[in-house]
Amino acid sequence: MSIFIIMFKIKKLIIIFIFFICFSKIKSQELLIQSHYLNNEFLLNPAFTGIKNFTIAKASHHKQWSNVKNAPSTQIFILESQFLKKKNKKHGGSFYLFNDKNGSNKQFITNFSYAIHFTIDKYNYKKTELSFGFSFSNYIFSLDSRNLKTTEENDPAIKNAIESSYFNNFSFGVSLYGENYYTGVSGTHLLKNSINLYDENLEPKFARHYFFYFGYKIQEVKNQLIIEPVLVIKLNKNKKLQQDYNVKLAYKNLFGAISYRVNYDKFNASNIKTIFLLGMNFQNFTGNYVFEIPLNELYMHYSISHKITIGYKIFSKKR
Repeated sequence: MSIFIIMFKIKKLIIIFIFFICFSKIKSQELLIQSHYLNNEFLLNPAFTGIKNFTIAKASHHKQWSNVKNAPSTQIFILESQFLKKKNKKHGGSFYLFNDKNGSNKQFITNFSYAIHFTIDKYNYKKTELSFGFSFSNYIFSLDSRNLKTTEENDPAIKNAIESSYFNNFSFGVSLYGENYYTGVSGTHLLKNSINLYDENLEPKFARHYFFYFGYKIQEVKNQLIIEPVLVIKLNKNKKLQQDYNVKLAYKNLFGAISYRVNYDKFNASNIKTIFLLGMNFQNFTGNYVFEIPLNELYMHYSISHKITIGYKIFSKKR
């Protein structure tokens, strides 16, 4: 085997290794959508789709690591609705677009979700409902290797082009909820996919994730103040555990939330983050601002991340 071929293979392995690192960041970006679930529960569990009695459109912009040049940025558009409501049954549907840029990597997701809700305790004034949800996602990944700097011009190990890959995936969930509580279990990334831009035998695959979700509403001050603790537990097949301890607050037209997130991997390494949300409703308009603060030394270097969301309720339905 010639030295040229050996050097070519070594360079190719180096490029794949670089891509592996970028992929781990892409995975964190793809799962970044989970930080939007405080007001969009269906993002974690499609069975929550249509749980609210209105149709709403939202747009968000998320900028990570405020003190880092060319830091990752994400845009999301969401449309969610409840429809065909009958005495003991209703349906929910949602659609979202997710666009993310992280250096030379780009990611675009299109998602459709559907849920059917059944009233199982119609004689209780705080009726209990059971729902089943399903979602379909299309992922498009691209890598622009034209921006990669090399020590040699026209390096054959780098294609110097924009390469793309796409695949589909599915999620399924079940939820049980009443007037003052909601709980659910879901599985996401049910298919094992890899991006396949270089070598599918070396590129990692997306791990299946399982979510356990529980929330309870406490109403005070003539029902104008709502305190809502929410616990979310995420577990994947790689034994990585994430726990979110949330408290949501609402008073008249104002709302907010505090989220304390702890990640544990199979090496028991932790990544701790605190998320704050402040928002307001005005007539049919809604808006909120979110900032995230990492609490461990490794991630504190990247500083605060910011997210802004605006939305509009197209119409509401009476309960």
